[in-house]
Amino acid sequence: MLLPIGALFADFDPVQVHALLGIVGVAASAWAADWFAQSLGATRPWSMIAGFTFGLSGLAATALLEGHVYHVLNPWMPLFAGFWWRTCGPDPTRRDALLSAVCFSLTMLTTAYLGAATCLVAAGFLLGAHWRREAQWRLIGSSIVLMLPVV
Repeated sequence: MLLPIGALFADFDPVQVHALLGIVGVAASAWAADWFAQSLGATRPWSMIAGFTFGLSGLAATALLEGHVYHVLNPWMPLFAGFWWRTCGPDPTRRDALLSAVCFSLTMLTTAYLGAATCLVAAGFLLGAHWRREAQWRLIGSSIVLMLPVV
Protein backbone atom coordinates (compact mmCIF):
# COMPACT_ATOMS: atom_id res chain seq x y z
CA MET A 1 0.00 0.00 0.00
CA LEU A 2 2.89 2.34 0.70
CA LEU A 3 4.41 1.82 -2.75
CA PRO A 4 1.77 3.81 -4.66
CA ILE A 5 1.62 6.39 -1.87
CA GLY A 6 5.41 6.75 -2.02
CA ALA A 7 5.32 7.20 -5.77
CA LEU A 8 2.50 9.73 -5.53
CA PHE A 9 4.26 11.85 -2.89
CA ALA A 10 7.85 11.34 -4.11
CA ASP A 11 8.47 15.08 -4.38
CA PHE A 12 7.39 15.82 -0.79
CA ASP A 13 9.38 15.62 2.43
CA PRO A 14 9.18 11.96 3.58
CA VAL A 15 8.97 12.91 7.26
CA GLN A 16 5.96 15.13 6.63
CA VAL A 17 4.29 12.50 4.45
CA HIS A 18 4.85 9.89 7.15
CA ALA A 19 3.36 12.18 9.82
CA LEU A 20 0.39 13.06 7.61
CA LEU A 21 -0.28 9.37 6.89
CA GLY A 22 -0.30 8.70 10.62
CA ILE A 23 -2.92 11.38 11.24
CA VAL A 24 -5.03 10.52 8.20
CA GLY A 25 -4.71 6.80 8.92
CA VAL A 26 -5.96 7.07 12.49
CA ALA A 27 -8.86 9.33 11.47
CA ALA A 28 -9.89 7.18 8.49
CA SER A 29 -9.68 3.95 10.48
CA ALA A 30 -11.73 5.44 13.31
CA TRP A 31 -14.34 6.74 10.89
CA ALA A 32 -14.58 3.35 9.17
CA ALA A 33 -15.05 1.51 12.48
CA ASP A 34 -17.74 4.02 13.46
CA TRP A 35 -19.49 3.38 10.12
CA PHE A 36 -19.27 -0.37 10.65
CA ALA A 37 -20.85 -0.09 14.09
CA GLN A 38 -23.65 2.02 12.61
CA SER A 39 -24.21 -0.53 9.86
CA LEU A 40 -24.75 -3.14 12.58
CA GLY A 41 -27.36 -0.93 14.22
CA ALA A 42 -25.42 1.11 16.76
CA THR A 43 -26.38 4.76 17.03
CA ARG A 44 -24.27 7.75 17.88
CA PRO A 45 -22.67 8.41 20.30
CA TRP A 46 -22.32 4.66 20.97
CA SER A 47 -20.98 3.85 17.51
CA MET A 48 -18.14 6.25 18.19
CA ILE A 49 -16.83 3.83 20.82
CA ALA A 50 -15.98 1.45 17.98
CA GLY A 51 -14.23 4.25 16.14
CA PHE A 52 -12.17 5.31 19.13
CA THR A 53 -11.22 1.79 20.17
CA PHE A 54 -10.15 0.75 16.65
CA GLY A 55 -8.53 3.98 15.54
CA LEU A 56 -6.87 4.80 18.86
CA SER A 57 -6.06 1.27 20.01
CA GLY A 58 -2.86 0.13 21.63
CA LEU A 59 -1.89 -1.45 18.32
CA ALA A 60 -2.21 1.93 16.63
CA ALA A 61 -0.15 3.65 19.31
CA THR A 62 2.58 1.02 19.13
CA ALA A 63 2.59 1.10 15.33
CA LEU A 64 3.01 4.88 15.34
CA LEU A 65 5.74 4.74 17.97
CA GLU A 66 7.64 2.18 15.93
CA GLY A 67 7.09 4.04 12.65
CA HIS A 68 4.84 1.44 11.03
CA VAL A 69 2.36 3.94 9.61
CA TYR A 70 0.80 1.34 7.30
CA HIS A 71 -0.74 -0.37 10.34
CA VAL A 72 -2.84 2.69 11.15
CA LEU A 73 -3.65 3.52 7.54
CA ASN A 74 -6.20 0.73 7.43
CA PRO A 75 -9.85 1.73 7.18
CA TRP A 76 -10.19 -1.28 4.87
CA MET A 77 -10.81 -3.85 7.60
CA PRO A 78 -13.91 -2.22 9.11
CA LEU A 79 -15.13 -1.27 5.64
CA PHE A 80 -14.68 -4.88 4.56
CA ALA A 81 -16.55 -6.09 7.64
CA GLY A 82 -19.48 -3.78 6.89
CA PHE A 83 -19.78 -4.71 3.23
CA TRP A 84 -19.17 -8.41 3.95
CA TRP A 85 -21.87 -8.30 6.66
CA ARG A 86 -24.27 -6.96 4.03
CA THR A 87 -23.08 -9.52 1.46
CA CYS A 88 -23.73 -12.34 3.93
CA GLY A 89 -27.09 -10.86 4.95
CA PRO A 90 -30.58 -11.48 3.64
CA ASP A 91 -30.57 -8.69 1.00
CA PRO A 92 -27.09 -8.41 -0.51
CA THR A 93 -26.36 -6.33 -3.57
CA ARG A 94 -23.68 -6.67 -6.23
CA ARG A 95 -22.20 -3.43 -4.96
CA ASP A 96 -21.79 -4.91 -1.45
CA ALA A 97 -20.14 -8.04 -2.87
CA LEU A 98 -17.77 -6.00 -5.04
CA LEU A 99 -16.85 -3.52 -2.31
CA SER A 100 -16.25 -6.30 0.20
CA ALA A 101 -13.80 -7.92 -2.24
CA VAL A 102 -12.05 -4.60 -2.89
CA CYS A 103 -11.74 -3.79 0.82
CA PHE A 104 -10.56 -7.33 1.58
CA SER A 105 -7.85 -6.97 -1.07
CA LEU A 106 -6.77 -3.56 0.24
CA THR A 107 -6.56 -4.95 3.79
CA MET A 108 -4.39 -7.84 2.63
CA LEU A 109 -2.16 -5.47 0.65
CA THR A 110 -1.76 -3.13 3.63
CA THR A 111 -0.61 -5.52 6.35
CA ALA A 112 -0.69 -9.28 6.67
CA TYR A 113 -1.58 -9.05 10.37
CA LEU A 114 -4.89 -7.32 9.79
CA GLY A 115 -5.28 -9.37 6.62
CA ALA A 116 -5.22 -12.55 8.71
CA ALA A 117 -7.73 -11.03 11.12
CA THR A 118 -9.91 -10.10 8.14
CA CYS A 119 -9.90 -13.75 7.05
CA LEU A 120 -11.28 -14.68 10.48
CA VAL A 121 -13.99 -12.02 10.19
CA ALA A 122 -14.88 -13.31 6.73
CA ALA A 123 -15.15 -16.89 7.94
CA GLY A 124 -17.18 -15.91 11.00
CA PHE A 125 -19.72 -13.87 9.05
CA LEU A 126 -19.97 -16.58 6.41
CA LEU A 127 -20.65 -19.27 9.01
CA GLY A 128 -23.24 -17.01 10.63
CA ALA A 129 -25.00 -16.47 7.31
CA HIS A 130 -25.03 -20.21 6.66
CA TRP A 131 -26.32 -20.93 10.15
CA ARG A 132 -29.11 -18.32 9.81
CA ARG A 133 -29.88 -19.72 6.35
CA GLU A 134 -29.60 -16.23 4.87
CA ALA A 135 -26.62 -16.83 2.60
CA GLN A 136 -27.04 -15.77 -1.02
CA TRP A 137 -24.31 -18.05 -2.33
CA ARG A 138 -24.17 -16.56 -5.81
CA LEU A 139 -23.06 -13.12 -4.61
CA ILE A 140 -20.93 -14.52 -1.80
CA GLY A 141 -19.18 -16.83 -4.24
CA SER A 142 -18.52 -14.05 -6.73
CA SER A 143 -17.05 -11.89 -3.96
CA ILE A 144 -14.81 -14.75 -2.79
CA VAL A 145 -13.59 -15.32 -6.35
CA LEU A 146 -12.59 -11.64 -6.51
CA MET A 147 -10.75 -11.98 -3.17
CA LEU A 148 -8.70 -15.02 -4.16
CA PRO A 149 -5.92 -13.27 -6.15
CA VAL A 150 -4.58 -11.51 -3.07
CA VAL A 151 -4.80 -14.50 -0.76
